[in-house]
This record gives sequence, C-alpha cells and structure tokens, in this order.
Amino acid sequence: MIKKAVTKILDIFKPKGNNTGLANDRLTNKRLLEELKSHFKSVLDVESVGDRMLYPMSFNILMESSDYNDRKQSLPFILPQVVAAFYGIIEENKKEFSDYTPPAKYWFFQFSACNVGTIPTDNSTPLIVRKGHITTVANLLTFDIKKASNIRVDSNVRVSIKLDDSDVMNDVNVNLGAIQNLDILSEGTFIYNFDNTLNRDTRLIEENSNMAETYGLAELSYSRDGKNYRFSMKDNLIHISGKNEMREGRAFFILENADIKDSHVQIKYVPTEKRFQIAAFGPTRLNSRLLAESSGGDVMWYDLANNSSIFINEEIRVKFEIK
Repeated sequence: MIKKAVTKILDIFKPKGNNTGLANDRLTNKRLLEELKSHFKSVLDVESVGDRMLYPMSFNILMESSDYNDRKQSLPFILPQVVAAFYGIIEENKKEFSDYTPPAKYWFFQFSACNVGTIPTDNSTPLIVRKGHITTVANLLTFDIKKASNIRVDSNVRVSIKLDDSDVMNDVNVNLGAIQNLDILSEGTFIYNFDNTLNRDTRLIEENSNMAETYGLAELSYSRDGKNYRFSMKDNLIHISGKNEMREGRAFFILENADIKDSHVQIKYVPTEKRFQIAAFGPTRLNSRLLAESSGGDVMWYDLANNSSIFINEEIRVKFEIK
C-alpha cells in the first residue's frame, strides 16, 4: 500500500514526452543554468507590479548527493553565467518596470546535497528531491536554510519552489524545520554583490562570500517544547538572558524561560587572540564543568571551545558552534 502511494507521487514528477533513459538522469551544468533562469523569470513575472520590478535574490538548490558531488567543482564557473543571465532578464524588463532596485544587497546561492526525500508544503502534493533533477527554493530576500538566525525553525516562510522538469512554479509556505531536517549532507554557498550597471561581463562578476558580518561569528541554538531556536552571534560580546530581559538588540539572546536572570551568561570574542570566552553570572555548566559565578566588576572568563554545550539552570542546553 505504502509502496504504491510513493510510486504514484514519483509518477507525478516524471518528465513528460520522450525524455526517458539514462541521459535524462544526468544532471548537467546546462540544466542548472536553464532552470535557474526559468525560475528567476517566473518569479519576476509574478511579483513585479507598477513600475517596480521584483525578482528573487536567494536560491537554495537541493539535489541528490551524487549529483551534488558531480557538479560541485563546476559551481564557481556556472554561477557567473547565471548572474549574467539574470542581469540580461532584468535589462529586458526595464522598459515595463523602470525601478529595478534589488530587494536584497547581494545574490545568494546555496547548493545542498540531500538524501532523496520530500519537502512538506501547504499544497497537498509534496515536492521531491530526486536524482538527475534539482528542486529550487527561491525568495526575494536572502534566505539561508542552514544558517537562519533568531527565528523558530518551525515557522513558515513564503517562497517559490520549482522542479527543473516542470513548467509549474508553486508559491507556497515552506516549513523551515522541514527543510533543515532533510538530512543535508553538505553545502556550497556563494555570494555575489549586485551590480547596478547590470554588467554581463562574467570576468567582472566575482564571488564575495567573505561576509562574516552576514553570518556572524558563531551560532547558538537550543530546543524547548518541541521548538528549535537559533541565534547568530554578530557582536564581540553577547548576553544570554531569560524572557524577563527588558534590553533589546542583536547582542541579546533571549531564552524562553522566566527563571533565567538577565545576563545569566556572557560570551565574548577576543579578535587579537581569535578565541571565545564565557562568563557565568548564574548557575551554569560548560559541558560537564560547573563554572564559578562572576559578580559585579569581578568577571571570571573561561575559554569556550567549538561545539560546547552550555547548561543553564540545569534546564536548558545551549549548543555553541563557531562558524
């Protein structure tokens, strides 16, 4: 019964016509280029209004792991061609939509190798990651499915999804947690600054992935009541506080617990020494070690290693990962 149901779903996405055989199972660079161009134009046509041109700036390309391994060495050479093609499409549409100001600061491409599986959406039919094909998730703003910060991963994001062998582009709600749990095995992320001159000379389209401020210095995460929370550390000093914390800003990681005090834990990055340190102002264990509590101006700092576990009040475990 289950086997028949799975077979039926897969049949929905089989290419139509005579595109069968081994050749159709091969993911080529040309297919990647054509699919991304098609998806870009489809979103532009749907989203643009008045004199405002709107188009996706973020592309998350999911593919079967062996396809990813075959293509990954080519990606740095393919993407300048993709960006140049996007500029060409924007140029073609300038007469109708004169305001082509980019909705984001840069182009974002994330290629992820996944085990074959499904992406739950608000549609009745799931979209499938399968060999020989790519599934593209596009968004107007930059949308990193692996490093989304300060959000609940079980929240939904409005995106467009398109299979490369389908003429249909679905505008759907995608659950972040569902995508992040697709068993992504590896990833390749590329960033290109937007060129307001729309210059299509690929020699001038350079990757600019050295954007530490975009991704932060480290990531902290924890789970509670079935929800996963993530926080990107973008300042040299951050505070971990409970939900009664009144201060706001990106330097405060607020945990969903009223019993945790303000600035219960502080974490700092020492640029000159390229290391992280932690100080506790309430009951805290670092891995299996109980930290001495600091008070007032007498702060006791301890080295904080990558992939450490920070136990706060023995109730919440915060995982610390250096980026």
